[in-house]
Amino acid sequence: MKQLPDPIKQELHRMLREDRMRQADILAALNELCIEEGLPAISQISLSRYSVRMRKMGQKVIELRDVSAIWVEKLGEMPEGDAGKLLLEIIRTLSVNIVTGINEDDEVSIETLNQLALLS
Repeated sequence: MKQLPDPIKQELHRMLREDRMRQADILAALNELCIEEGLPAISQISLSRYSVRMRKMGQKVIELRDVSAIWVEKLGEMPEGDAGKLLLEIIRTLSVNIVTGINEDDEVSIETLNQLALLS
């Protein structure tokens, strides 16, 4: 899936986001686009894994938005003082790492970020 050209990837993301089509229909449409581009067909298992990964990432983004609302409420748009700015930058960095899966082995979670935001 990572090697798909951007237009095909964008169409795939659109179909997954809209959640109107069955996965078998998405696979058929995706493979039709791949054939038009001279690319190999995508397997059902590849699509399923990718779909699950995107769904999990989407859920993390939603959770991150909820935590961000707490930050804005607690710290304001522009925190004052070096400690507030440093804490906000740490929270932002950890948030990006959680959403992108950079820290998969670490114990940092959305709940931990929530706690950090409330400490300030």
